[in-house]
Amino acid sequence: MPGDIFINYRRDDAQGTAGRLRDRLVRDSRSSKVFMDVDNIPAGVDFVDYLNDQVAGCDVLLAIIGPNWLHAKDETGQRRLDNTGDYVRVEIAAALTRKIRVVPVLVDGARLPKVDELPDDLKSLVRRNAIEVRNTQFGRDADALADNILEERKPGAAWTGRWIALVGRLAGQPTAAGQYLTQLVQEVEHALPGQHTRRGHRHRTRGLDLLDQFGQQLVRASHGLVGHPAPPRRRMANPRRRLCDR
Repeated sequence: MPGDIFINYRRDDAQGTAGRLRDRLVRDSRSSKVFMDVDNIPAGVDFVDYLNDQVAGCDVLLAIIGPNWLHAKDETGQRRLDNTGDYVRVEIAAALTRKIRVVPVLVDGARLPKVDELPDDLKSLVRRNAIEVRNTQFGRDADALADNILEERKPGAAWTGRWIALVGRLAGQPTAAGQYLTQLVQEVEHALPGQHTRRGHRHRTRGLDLLDQFGQQLVRASHGLVGHPAPPRRRMANPRRRLCDR
């Protein structure tokens, strides 16, 4: 489970939202460390080297992109992203080079830049799936972001393991029930992104069927019946139609 988070942001673009996200992530028990401000850089150390080291130690980098992120200029009128020493560019480029997970976080109506609008070392940023955080729905969007970056991405690994262990203690033969539950988790995860589509309904129907099988395995395991034929199951009449009508 990824726990070390690096928040990359531009102060004159989205400092307020970045600070609120930091406060939300620091309170989350799933995160181990949240690095945000360049104010933490010790005096006398090389700026670029230090940022590279900090990025190298993180599991995920959040690139906070506001309306002024792309076209922000320095005191000479030069676009900041065109400066190889720009700390926003240095941090994101370091993460992309190291194949660290980089999540563009779009705030205040910002859009993801086009590839020809970015310097060469940031061009692959446009291939990273972005998440929108709206100030009008900050709590909901921030929670969704935290769940996305902090939860284990393998199919239900944490709670699947606990259920399989339970069946194992009850029956001494966890394999069959574990197979049902693992398939169930995969079906549900396939259904969630497209739950309102025909394919999503199909996966949900399959998931309910597998859940029924797992429940029977669990009951039979508690009575020491694992290994014996299961009784015929009564199927719902047209379960797909019931799901589509919800």
